[in-house]
Amino acid sequence: MGKLKKALEWWIAPKFVGREQITSGIGVDGLEYPDPIPFAPAVLQPVETQGDMVMRMIQSARLREAAELEGFDTEEEADDFEIEDDPLDPLTQWEEPYLPPKTPAVAKDAVPPTPATPPVADAPKPPEPPVKRSESDAVPSKG
Repeated sequence: MGKLKKALEWWIAPKFVGREQITSGIGVDGLEYPDPIPFAPAVLQPVETQGDMVMRMIQSARLREAAELEGFDTEEEADDFEIEDDPLDPLTQWEEPYLPPKTPAVAKDAVPPTPATPPVADAPKPPEPPVKRSESDAVPSKG
């Protein structure tokens, strides 16, 4: 049986159900036996007339306008899958103790406080107070 199997490796036997062939194949005689089931014929779609095409375009434009009035998404909005960046994540009660202390926010348009007297570069310096000297530092007088 092994020699017969090796000799017939090239042979693809058609399959039968009863006496009816159900697949294609090559017989023992070397002839090709095609599949008896015919291919399905191509189904032709009717060609759309220009009037039908214009009517379809008008209906789709009216449908689009009605959807916009109702607040439905457009095709571009519906197909936009980009996720916006989330604002700061809300913190839980267990995360708050580990945050740095909050500092008061300074408004961008806040004006810094002005000093009462503006500094003047050429203003005269106030006189220095007299230095107190002790008697031991005093200059001895000749006398």
